[in-house]
Amino acid sequence: SPQQSRAWCFVVCGRAGSEKTTQARSVWREDLGESSPARATAPLVETSSVALSTPKSDSSVPSDEVELRMVELVGADVLTGLKDANWKARLEAMTTVLEKAQNVDATSGDVCGTLVSGLAAFPGWSDSNFQVVAKMFATLGALSSQTNFSYRHAEPSLGILCEKLADLKLRGVASETLSALAEAIGPKIIIACVKEKAGGHKNPKVVAEGLNWTGTTVSDFGIDVLDTDVMIDWAKTALETPNPLVKAAGAKLIGALHAGMGPSIKDYLTGLKDAQMRSLEVEIARNPFEGP
Repeated sequence: SPQQSRAWCFVVCGRAGSEKTTQARSVWREDLGESSPARATAPLVETSSVALSTPKSDSSVPSDEVELRMVELVGADVLTGLKDANWKARLEAMTTVLEKAQNVDATSGDVCGTLVSGLAAFPGWSDSNFQVVAKMFATLGALSSQTNFSYRHAEPSLGILCEKLADLKLRGVASETLSALAEAIGPKIIIACVKEKAGGHKNPKVVAEGLNWTGTTVSDFGIDVLDTDVMIDWAKTALETPNPLVKAAGAKLIGALHAGMGPSIKDYLTGLKDAQMRSLEVEIARNPFEGP
């Protein structure tokens, strides 16, 4: 289908174009029987294992070793800038790091691991300046085009990416970065992570934006490579909440799923109240079945 063959180029994240996109998609599209020797070193994670057993991240690397790796990769001056209390210095340093990530030599070792570990420490995902954080997200998106990029590189940032979906200044780049990660690792696993991290957030805006991003991802990737049960359950839970933003986002997700599943989605909606079904009928009408 057109959804299955579409190539995405994430400009903000520095995506490298259709050739690498095709390589990335071939890894996680096991439903189509494809494989990718280029990413043989990047193991996949089953959706069901997200909450139970995630791959080991680089957080166990000693801080002095992280610093040494960063100095070797970006230079001592850049590392000093990343540590600087002045946000302008951090921003300038992050611009250099982003340029490095966008021009990585695939044969230059574990650049992904080095930068992900380094940025988690300096300046840290909780940096107070939104421009610095935007550069960090864009760097992660650029790294995701590397053939050795895997879930362990993405995992440390998923929580903050989900949280910043509700931040007007960072929503765009956070959304693009999550989409880049879905492209690289697989939409099924990233949606499961978004559901876990955004779905349980105490801020209803984060929950709603997580649902909205998931609906957009359904439209972008198509349902053939997604876990529809997980998304329908999340949407139904959203419909039961009192917050109107979350309710509306849940209904929109059902609408997006209807475009791929067709009338059969109604078989999964038993038990909903009449008022809930009426609101869903509006979204379903806005998202007509596109056919197989």
